[in-house]
Amino acid sequence: MAIKLKICGLRRPEDAEFVLRLGADYTGVIRYPGSPRFVPDEQLGPLLSVLPPERRVWVDVNPDPSRVEQALRMGFYQFQLHCPPDVSPDRVTAWNSLIGKDFLWLAPKLPPGAEFPEKLLEQAATIVADTWSPTAHGGTGQTGDWGSFKLWRERWPETRWILAGGLKPENVATALAATGAEFVDVNSGVETAPAEKDPAKLAELFRALRSGHFY
Repeated sequence: MAIKLKICGLRRPEDAEFVLRLGADYTGVIRYPGSPRFVPDEQLGPLLSVLPPERRVWVDVNPDPSRVEQALRMGFYQFQLHCPPDVSPDRVTAWNSLIGKDFLWLAPKLPPGAEFPEKLLEQAATIVADTWSPTAHGGTGQTGDWGSFKLWRERWPETRWILAGGLKPENVATALAATGAEFVDVNSGVETAPAEKDPAKLAELFRALRSGHFY
């Protein structure tokens, strides 16, 4: 089974070039200022110069729709937006209106065992299931609730489900076997420090996927 792979938390152009050479399908650019992998305005241009528009994903946390409009003008059209499970319906509708359901990736912040907010599936074709943390929005390095992920993707197979949280070369094959995921998002598991990707870990991740015939 060929899966899709997103490498998130990129900030250095050389890292972006390397993950593209390896074959990453998508690249995440974090624009949430509270993240240690935040890409400030002055570093955005050099990074985007090496990222094809169709592979860029703007990653943010519950942004005002005006920020989405700004990102669209910058050449982004795919958006991974983290949000609380009780996010304002009006805000989600505004995101959907600007981005379109097919390019909106919603990442609701759900504690283990929580019911999935089914109403979000009407607004976004893609859901990112990341590890819950009381303080962070992803990038924790901890694996998440794989059991719930498997149940959700089996219950709503028409939605594209992305497994995130604590994935790395050593456990990605196990995660895929346990969840049936067809799309994974890797961040801290291939780093030496936040936003500093490790070429050896990246290469090992791709070897792990290809040796298991996942990629």
